[in-house]
Amino acid sequence: MTARTRRLAIAAAAALVLLPLLIDWCIESDEERVEATLDGLEAAFEARDEAAVLFWCTEEVEWSRTLPWLPNHTSLPAALHALLPRLSELHLSRGATTLTFDADGTPRVVAEGSGLAALQRGGGAPFRLDVELALREGDDGRYLVAAIARFEVGSLFR
Repeated sequence: MTARTRRLAIAAAAALVLLPLLIDWCIESDEERVEATLDGLEAAFEARDEAAVLFWCTEEVEWSRTLPWLPNHTSLPAALHALLPRLSELHLSRGATTLTFDADGTPRVVAEGSGLAALQRGGGAPFRLDVELALREGDDGRYLVAAIARFEVGSLFR
């Protein structure tokens, strides 16, 4: 075996060992893309930025939650427009998060968390948050919130 052949054999062996690591490093998994969506939503809510929240949602997010200060069946953009300007601060902390994929590949997220909201007019309170989301892959490869199956806000002191 010549020196050149030996170098080629070593290079080929190294490439075979490193190739799976390189592919894994270059390709983002579905779980990582879902995590990026959740992180993006959390940052957008904390910034109280309506457009940034909607960036992580499909155009027609399905949700049936009614909030005390909103008329029944208010769209998500209208709800955000009514809620976010009332807040002077919002801090969120995601706790237990479960990610599953339906038979058709639809990611579903069930997350619990807590937060602290301060109102523009003064006051505020800590709260707990329980949500269930269905996501859909957007044209650009991001996962977007397609449906809010559950949205519960309550006292930390149940």
